[in-house]
Amino acid sequence: MTLFAALMLMLGAPSIEVSLAPDQPIPFVYVDDPLILQIKANAESDLKITGKVTFTGTAGQSAVVDLPAISLRAQGTHWHQVEGAPPDRGQFQTHVALNVNGQAAEFDLAYCRIDRPNAKLVAPLGVHLQQPDDKALVAFQGIPARQVCMNADIEHIEEAVERAVKSGCLVSLLVDASKLPNAPERCEVLARTLLDKVAAWIVTVPEASVAFDAIAEAVRKGGSRAAIMPMVSNEQEIATLLANGAGRFASSVVLRNDMLQCDSLGGLRAASESLGYEGFGTNVMGIGADPLSTDAGLALVQNCTRNLAGGARLCLLEPGLLFSEGKFQDGYVYTTALVNRLGAAQYVGPLEMPKDIDAYIFRVGNTWTLLLWANKDEQDVSIGVGDATQLVCSNAVNNPISVPEGKDGDLSLHVTHQPMYLSGSGGDLLTKAARNMARREAQAFVGTKAFQEGLPPELMAIMKSIADIKGGKPDRLNFFAILRLFPVLEQKWHEGQMGKEVAVPAMASMSRLVRTLCVLEQEAGEPFLEVLQATLDRCGEYQSQYLTGSGGTNNTHERADWLLAEVGRLMSESKSLVEQGREIEATGVASLAEWRARSLEFAAKAAPLSPVHEQQ
Repeated sequence: MTLFAALMLMLGAPSIEVSLAPDQPIPFVYVDDPLILQIKANAESDLKITGKVTFTGTAGQSAVVDLPAISLRAQGTHWHQVEGAPPDRGQFQTHVALNVNGQAAEFDLAYCRIDRPNAKLVAPLGVHLQQPDDKALVAFQGIPARQVCMNADIEHIEEAVERAVKSGCLVSLLVDASKLPNAPERCEVLARTLLDKVAAWIVTVPEASVAFDAIAEAVRKGGSRAAIMPMVSNEQEIATLLANGAGRFASSVVLRNDMLQCDSLGGLRAASESLGYEGFGTNVMGIGADPLSTDAGLALVQNCTRNLAGGARLCLLEPGLLFSEGKFQDGYVYTTALVNRLGAAQYVGPLEMPKDIDAYIFRVGNTWTLLLWANKDEQDVSIGVGDATQLVCSNAVNNPISVPEGKDGDLSLHVTHQPMYLSGSGGDLLTKAARNMARREAQAFVGTKAFQEGLPPELMAIMKSIADIKGGKPDRLNFFAILRLFPVLEQKWHEGQMGKEVAVPAMASMSRLVRTLCVLEQEAGEPFLEVLQATLDRCGEYQSQYLTGSGGTNNTHERADWLLAEVGRLMSESKSLVEQGREIEATGVASLAEWRARSLEFAAKAAPLSPVHEQQ
């Protein structure tokens, strides 16, 4: 059993100190641990103590617990397990009213009760620390938010990184060229000193792509192989960076946006794809919500969810709504619930809901989690879960809610502005979410004027049929027809018959769509005729042919090397799906990998994307 210390606020107590969960630096208690009240005597004589503790939770919970008579020796310490403390998860204020040898003493203390964190989980959520803060690191481990970004210009940054890594964090360094004197030279030293202790470098430069290149080159010269990501505030900035050669070093970007709204994510993706960079990862950094707004903590979770659904790989949060100045803030318990319920789950798609209801489906293997809330008035909604099993429902802080009685596979849920979680296995929700996602992708595809004018009519016809789908899944013949067009578009691009501003966005959209169709194929339950291992073997053959053909040359193959890595990623994902019992989906993903691998022979002839290559 682990106990957690609480910060103590003492209001004139005579000769005693009172704290909660006394053996840790911050006041949180795991949901399966008791709450311990510590009373410490500073007096030179023995004390007789009686009193009570009043609890008030942010969700309206309340309780009053009488304390038994306590005899405390001079300079002694007494631990008392508080029976009757609220067992719920949440943030609590406590008022401790004591009688100490006939004198009144009152203390106001705060603590959080949270789930025990998964020690192995690396969630898509991290925190930006502008200054080292050991207590904050403990708090963030409780979420758990282990991806921590630290400013490279802070004093004694090497020691701060060492402490964070030892505490179990994955550390990225934020390099602001306007604040770090001699930034390239300093970054080379840091890279050489810290090496693999830094998981990523985030670089922000004021309108100077050359400065980004100089810093990135210095990081590589120092021996760091970690990812290097430029920080931008809009799509124009990433377009400028990539057009000037930043793609030599960067394969992802960080969008600075304090409200963390996902509106700009699509623009960033479109900007990178139009310049030939497919699969360019997007992360977001900001405080997460207006800290002065009502229910800022809830808005933080809602905005993070929207960003993850919009394609963000990581949300890096400023700590203002989580833990700052040694205190828990409004968003802490809500964010802890989000991470515990979603973990490393992948986004599948949205559910169709009444107006002003947001509903998102995430999943790990066959287990799905629905996260939904009302943006305006609360209302009752019907959720068609089909024959789903192992249904579990919880509120915004992950306290259990009884799953309502269903009729013919439909559940009636009362949805409020506070997020609600419903998870289960099987049933209809994965199919509905994936079909909605596929339909939206196809609708965006057929609505793109450049695609209408520059892509084969047969591809546009297939996409139109998927955009119009109402139920079931698209014809499997269309699934393979899309796959066979990957090498066609790749060849047309590199032979000058199609511009990259058309070919790359089209193939990126096709890949996203096919990946979603793989989920629908699994849920439909009809096996592919293709043998999974044979498909994976063919992928390996195409990879080997490319490596053999490109070996021994000094030419750089940006596009082909990315495609090679993408094939490897898809093959690994396919094997993981087999382990999760989703062999039909695994076979579909392997087929996607194969047809992307068939494009390697054409990608090997591609002109460099980064103009800097042409200068070297």
